[in-house]
Amino acid sequence: MPDTRKVKANALVSAADDPGPDAGAPHPADGPSGQDPAPAPLEERRFGEEVRLRDRELGLKERELSHRMEMEKRGARFHVSPLTTVLLGGVLTVLSSLATASWNARENRKSEEARAVRELALRARDQQFQIILKATENRSPEEATRNLLYFVDIGYLPDPEGRIRNQAKTGVAPVITSSGVLNPIEERIRDGGAVQPGPPTAPGGSAMAIRNHVLYGPDGQPVPVVASPNLSRLEVPRVLVVHFTANGSMEQAVRWFSGAEARNSAHVIIGRDGAVVQMIPFDYASWHAGQGRWKDAVVNLNRHSLGIDFVNWGQLQRRDGGWVAPDGRRIPDSEVEVRVDPRTGRQVGWQKFTEPQIRSAVRVAAALARTYPSIEAIVGHSELAVPQGRKIDPGPAFPIERVRREAFQGR
Repeated sequence: MPDTRKVKANALVSAADDPGPDAGAPHPADGPSGQDPAPAPLEERRFGEEVRLRDRELGLKERELSHRMEMEKRGARFHVSPLTTVLLGGVLTVLSSLATASWNARENRKSEEARAVRELALRARDQQFQIILKATENRSPEEATRNLLYFVDIGYLPDPEGRIRNQAKTGVAPVITSSGVLNPIEERIRDGGAVQPGPPTAPGGSAMAIRNHVLYGPDGQPVPVVASPNLSRLEVPRVLVVHFTANGSMEQAVRWFSGAEARNSAHVIIGRDGAVVQMIPFDYASWHAGQGRWKDAVVNLNRHSLGIDFVNWGQLQRRDGGWVAPDGRRIPDSEVEVRVDPRTGRQVGWQKFTEPQIRSAVRVAAALARTYPSIEAIVGHSELAVPQGRKIDPGPAFPIERVRREAFQGR
């Protein structure tokens, strides 16, 4: 016998799911037309409520799904998949890198252009100074005046405000105490630049290197620099010329060379303790040698050489059984090397160079020889100066053969 509860439940579900076209007509279960339906059992009413709740939930889910599909349709063009996000992120990273590289390249070009303009200005001022020097050096006021006016007239000396012409007409030749060239050594350190040819400096090693015409020590840092105003145009460096300072300390030597009144300078000074100070960049001429003879030609050595000065008193004087420096201070016998002057047969004392000085000399000379292949030799000032005997530095106490051998090793 069929289960009456199941039949009635199925009828309720069918009626709820598909009411049909006559949904408003009385249902047979409601009894005769116009009469109230008979009350349903409690279990049937509960089941009917559950069906209606389920229908309501399904309706809500259908509306939510429909709404979501509509929103997805509207926003389809803005939808970005995870893969697309990754690709877009990569593209943006590349574009950012390219923009940064372009900006850096543009800034580098500006820096290089500004540096080139400064270099051209320095070269132009140096050329003007060389013209003035040639026109006036060792000449009478009348001849100097004629020369200056001549170079102004032909345009070699720009004189838009007429200052050179007015000065020349006074008949007073200028006294030149500086080249007018600005020393760029500190700017060279700020600008840095590519390392010149030669092995790099290794931390903890003993080698020196040259970057942007500035000397760098074994620690990879530039040696101390003090700019000297006494510099001019350098051509091709062919020799390293060594000197003594004829004084007793690095401070004295640096102070003297950094003054325009000295009209003297050196590229590098090496102290008694081996410390190195640079005063002129290696692509400029220092005023250290003057006229000299090199390979049977008399030349202005400053334009063809680099100068290294050593803190050393040089030739000493015999006094009261000991040796004294030119300023009268006593030099210990342990620091004196005694030689016999071949011309007079007399004993002459020379202050010795220290071992730290010699080691620094070898390192500096080796770095210069590697960097500037045009350098052919290391020579003493006395070997080149004309007339012969005009200079006596660095003197017989300087071990020049050792420095040559060790600095040029492998060449």
